[in-house]
Parts: sequence; C-alpha cells; structure tokens
Amino acid sequence: MENMNKAGFQDIITIDYLNDHALGVSYHNGKIFNTPFTIPGEVVKIEILGKKKGALACKLLDIIESSPKRVSPLCPCFGVCGGCEMQHISYDEQVAIKQRWIKQLFASAGQTIIRDIIPSPEPYHYRNRITLHHLKKTWGFYKRLSHELIAIDECKIASQPLNLKLKLKTVNKTAPQEAEVFELREDAGHSFQQVNSAQNQNLIDTVCSYCLNKKSLTALELYCGSGNLSFEITKKFKTVMAVDGDPEAVRQAQVAKKNRGEKNIQFIHSPVYDAVFNMVQELRQFDVVVCDPPREGLRETARLIPRLKPRRIICVSCNPSSLASDARVLIQNGYQLSEITPIDMFPQTRHVETVACFDPKN
Repeated sequence: MENMNKAGFQDIITIDYLNDHALGVSYHNGKIFNTPFTIPGEVVKIEILGKKKGALACKLLDIIESSPKRVSPLCPCFGVCGGCEMQHISYDEQVAIKQRWIKQLFASAGQTIIRDIIPSPEPYHYRNRITLHHLKKTWGFYKRLSHELIAIDECKIASQPLNLKLKLKTVNKTAPQEAEVFELREDAGHSFQQVNSAQNQNLIDTVCSYCLNKKSLTALELYCGSGNLSFEITKKFKTVMAVDGDPEAVRQAQVAKKNRGEKNIQFIHSPVYDAVFNMVQELRQFDVVVCDPPREGLRETARLIPRLKPRRIICVSCNPSSLASDARVLIQNGYQLSEITPIDMFPQTRHVETVACFDPKN
C-alpha cells in the first residue's frame, strides 16, 4: 500500500465520477485517484504520476471496461493538445455531466431553480476565434500541462473560416513577427467577444428573459465590453448605463450606438469597481444590474452592488466557481439566488457558461 503514493506505481481502478476539471475521480484503497480522459463507470489501468492537492495524479494506460458513452475523438491531437478535455465523451453525456456539475456546485444556495442546460447547436467547429502560440516560426497550441508547442493546420472546434485561415497560413502574414501569442479571429475586431456565435444568441435571449419587463425601469450594465448584451437589454429599459474598463471596447460600443441611433444607453469607460464605488457614494439606485465579468468574477464589486438597491441582479459567468463565490457574497448581503440557466458555450471542454438571477430576500 505504501507504494501507491509513488510515481510509476500501476493499478486498476473504477472511475466513480468526473470532477469539474474533467478528471475521472476514483476512491480506491483509501486513496483518491484523478485520471484524465476517462468516463464514470469505466474500469481502467493507470500509472501514478505524483500527488497533487491530496489526490494521486494519474496517467491513463489502458481501458479495461469501456463506457457506452465513449466515442472516438475527431481530433488526432486530442489527449496531447491542452485545448479539449472531453472529446472522448458523447456530446449528450458531456451536457449531462455539466448539468450535474452546476447542480452540485449550487446545491447549498437554497431554493434555486436550475434550468436545463442549453446545448450548443454545433458541438464542433463553433469557435470564432482561437489563440495561437509562436515558437521558431511555428504557430500552434501548447501540449497539455506544458509549454511545448504542437504545430497545427486544423482545429476541430474552430470554425471553418478559421481553419481556412490556418491552412492558408494567414497567421504568418498578419501576426507581428516578434509576437509570441496571436489571436486568430473571424472578424477584424480586438475587443472581447463570445467564442460561440450561435450560443451567444442564446445567452443574449436568456439575459433578456431575466430582465424585469417594464420600460420604465433603469439598468446598470457592468463589464459591458463592446455592447454584446447592451443593445438587446436596452429594449427592456427606459435608460441603461453601461460600464467597462477597456477603452477600445467602449469606443467600439460608442460607434455602434451612433450607427444604431440608440438614445437611451450611455457607455462609460472606467474601472468597474471605481464606477460602482462612486455610484454608491452618490446614493445612485438602479432597478436591474446586469454583470458579465471576466473569469475571476465580481470579487470586491459584489459587496457594492447590493448597495445600489437593485430589484434584480443578473450575472453572466464563464466560471461557475467564481459565480458561486460571488453568489455567497450577494446572499450575505440580502439577495437570494432564484434561478440559473447553464449554457454549453464550450463543447468538448470542461468549461460552461451560466446566467444567474438574484432577487431580494423576502
């Protein structure tokens, strides 16, 4: 038993479940084993690589009893490239696994309605932008858990227009020669955009469905970017104030506002925390606050938002863990998590988008 902690030890285990890092977890002989590229119920042969955060990190050597949910990955680089973790799982099962993750993560949030996850219309070829790395005149992706580069001329989750650019070596013509990282996009913009265009529309529709449906109301949108949500939610309110810390994104939003002839929305360039802090000092109030923060979540801004006295807070998050952390803060400050809608924005990966609706406690 003592050798089980040592690198190189081999064993046969049964996978109990997938954690939110898409690692197959097994409780075996009093130890916790984490093994990538496995599926619950499978019996697998593994090799211990080392210990990490109280669990044994493992390498998959062989599948002894395969799950009926296992499929052949489309990408020849799957398992080597660090981009995807779930191509070996049928798409229906990927969606079911993510639904379970969300339910488990927010199980302690009270009487929260968790809607069925919205699956992606296209489980492959959905990304409208990819980030490439550069080394010795080669562009590609990093290998899993390393900075070693894999040269690519096709990505199975990138859109066909992007794959055409890869095949034509467009990146060699457009990226600065000294660049180590380059974002290849379908469009020519530089501000943040959702990677899955079809799911982005579902995201917008979900956010709008949570907006209180009265045109007399006022809204504050935080982390508005270039206006991805702004121009749809503005249809729900008398006025919208939208804030972002990226000057280029705000400039693009202001151009779009002028082109659209929008009158009831104001875009403000400011660090979000500073803007909300000043609004609290001025005793400003809004009927609805809509937030779409980066992966780290609202952080300290979450403590300020309840002081704006909103009748509803709508949070969009690409990181359910940071959303759970923000939810705890909002709940401590007088709100309840009423409803969550998960959206599978990132098929073949462990990531999942969520839209959460908070209301004042009765």
